[in-house]
Amino acid sequence: MHAHYSTTGKAFPRCGKCKAVQYCSPECQRRDWKAGRYSHRAICDILNELSRFATFDRTVMSMDEFATACEKHAFPRERAILLAKWMCAATGATTDDIPAPYKELLTGHIGIPSLR
Repeated sequence: MHAHYSTTGKAFPRCGKCKAVQYCSPECQRRDWKAGRYSHRAICDILNELSRFATFDRTVMSMDEFATACEKHAFPRERAILLAKWMCAATGATTDDIPAPYKELLTGHIGIPSLR
């Protein structure tokens, strides 16, 4: 995935299904849909499901609130793991870089201090 910046100052259009991922062009969207192990095709349904009970906007929902919402809505662990791997692949981070609430969600150890 490549970062692009708007030259017009307008936000790029979002994926019509998940509304979470923005694309600079239809070509970029098509390329991302098929791109490798963590393609948008693999993650779109997960993002769409999450959007029903959570937001990625930290000004609206903290990471702790996000993890709690996932637990409350029985968000499947395997989908959370795929999402975390996709996030790491998109940003160049490693799983060690995942914030504590996400690690707790992935391991099923919500609120255990040793993971923080």
